[in-house]
Amino acid sequence: MGVQEGEGICLLQGLYDLFDNLLIPLISRPLAKEYIFFNSHLDFGCGKGYWTYYTASRNPGAYFVGYDSNSDRVRIANQGIPRLVNLAFTNERRKAQVLGAPFTSVGSSFVFHEAGETMFEEYRDFIGRGDAVFVVDYNLKGVSIDEFFRLSSSKGERRLIGENGLDVEYLSHTRFDLKDCCREAEKRGFQTVDTHEIGRKFFCWIGEAA
Repeated sequence: MGVQEGEGICLLQGLYDLFDNLLIPLISRPLAKEYIFFNSHLDFGCGKGYWTYYTASRNPGAYFVGYDSNSDRVRIANQGIPRLVNLAFTNERRKAQVLGAPFTSVGSSFVFHEAGETMFEEYRDFIGRGDAVFVVDYNLKGVSIDEFFRLSSSKGERRLIGENGLDVEYLSHTRFDLKDCCREAEKRGFQTVDTHEIGRKFFCWIGEAA
């Protein structure tokens, strides 16, 4: 196993550890509002649904809605993800609101580097004061293009580089970092509760709707 491959596996394992030890317990935390009887989580920008399925399959006591405005991604999720009684996917905002209402948490995995700060404004359509929020994304702002290529070791990342070009992917993935996420979230009324960095590649921001 080469150094690059080994580092990539360690970073990926760090992501799984983050979900298992921190984010899944956050989603299933004790309920703070007396009139809410179960945890309901929105995966905003769920893509093809992998991380939505991963969290839902390990948290059968909570309900999960994967929402993505891209109908092609949602179609792939509905066709390719195993069925779970506590999981649904949709590309319709109103349907997502109805399916999971009232949501007790919302999270996004690898959406911030594409959607930017407007993502936090859209969160407000789904959650209320005191609800939990998290963002997982790339923490690559400031790295060189050579270092970006070296860190882009997964098959999916290399496929995107092949399809879109290295320059395009580099600009997309290095727009923001953890500090930007904290600043933009707090500007829009979210409180930072905790932050984590996974190697030089990923970050996790955890907050609360104020």
